[in-house]
This record gives sequence, structure tokens and C-alpha cells, in this order.
Amino acid sequence: MSTGQNPPPLGEGNHAQHGGGGQPSAPRPPSVSLRLPPPSRGEDFRWWKPLVMAIAALTCTFGAATAQQAVRTGPVAPALAEGRAVFAHWCAPCHADYPGLAGTSSLAIKYAGTGTPAALEDRTDLPAPVIAYFVRNGVAWMPPFRRTEISDAELAALSAYLTAPLDQRGAHTPLLADEMVQLEANR
Repeated sequence: MSTGQNPPPLGEGNHAQHGGGGQPSAPRPPSVSLRLPPPSRGEDFRWWKPLVMAIAALTCTFGAATAQQAVRTGPVAPALAEGRAVFAHWCAPCHADYPGLAGTSSLAIKYAGTGTPAALEDRTDLPAPVIAYFVRNGVAWMPPFRRTEISDAELAALSAYLTAPLDQRGAHTPLLADEMVQLEANR
């Protein structure tokens, strides 16, 4: 390009950068952008989060009328054992059937007077997509759980456990402290 020529039109860029050889083109004005930056992680799906939250709210609101009274005795169904183990490890420390736990206490306040149980193991109104959403995204002070903590297979097993009929879930999951007391008593 000679010094008397006009710079190439915007969009043609620097031919040397594209393997075409030749002289560098004139720099573009800083206010002109021809390409949008790629969307950041998760940005291309930001529209669905409010939709999922609305569905979750409706499910919890209208599902509360169908919540069953907890009948929790006996062993867990063999097909649900893995999900129960995931619940015991990751969920029970906050969501077991003990009123002093953070998750159970907050849900007791949230659902007071509605008939919806505060303990997640007693809920029958949570569909698997809602469980997956809250596990992966968290809520309030509940952290999101990465796939390195709860794998997709473990999340599916947890969802199967929490959506199974109550009579298949067996007795409530004990807290680790209760298990330790029981082990000590059996010595």
C-alpha cells in the first residue's frame, strides 16, 4: 500500500495477519468493533434461570397441597441406596429431619402453615429438574455443588431418592453424630 492510498475499508483487516503478506493496514478507530466478544460461561443460557425459578416456585406452591404425611420406617429400597448415600453425605448435614439444622430451619420458616414438610426427605413435591437446579446453583447460603463434588450420576441417584414414594425411602437418614453414638453404644 502506498502512502497516498486510502486505508482498506473496515473489515478487511491486516492482510499480513491472515497470511496474505503485504503491508499492515491502518489501525481501526477504537470506537468501531466488528466482532462481539464470545459469551461468557453460562451467559448464553441466562434466559432460562428465571423460568426455572418460576417453575420451582409454582411447583412448591401447588405441590404443597399434595405433600404426603411422612411415613418413614424400614430399610431404603435397594435401587435408592446410592441416592440415600449421597443425601446422607452432602445434604443431611443441613437438610435432615432435625429442626436445628440450617436448611431444615429455613424451610420450616418458609413453609410455615402450608403443610409442606421442612425436611427434604419428607417432600413429595420436588421434581428432579428442581432438585438438580438447586444442587448445581445453590440458593441463599446453600452453596452450589460442582460435578467434582456430586457427579451427574450421583445427582440422578439423589433425585431418584428424593422423588421416590416415601414408603420406598426407608427411615430418615441419621446424622453422622447419631451414627457415631450408635456405634459407641454397640461396642
